[in-house]
Amino acid sequence: MELKAKRNPEEEGDYMAFEQLVAEAAAKKESKKKSKDKDKKEKGAPSEYSHLASETAADAPNVPRS
Repeated sequence: MELKAKRNPEEEGDYMAFEQLVAEAAAKKESKKKSKDKDKKEKGAPSEYSHLASETAADAPNVPRS
């Protein structure tokens, strides 16, 4: 059985407001992260393997050099 301290209505309201602020901050942080990831994709950020393609092409015998 879990025991909880009883709050008066004013404390309960403060606690609920605090929980709401924490939830909004977490949602804002997640939204900002998604936005940043989306911006990277739109700008054409190189993939983590893009350097391998150019190295492989340079070593391939029938690939014209640019």
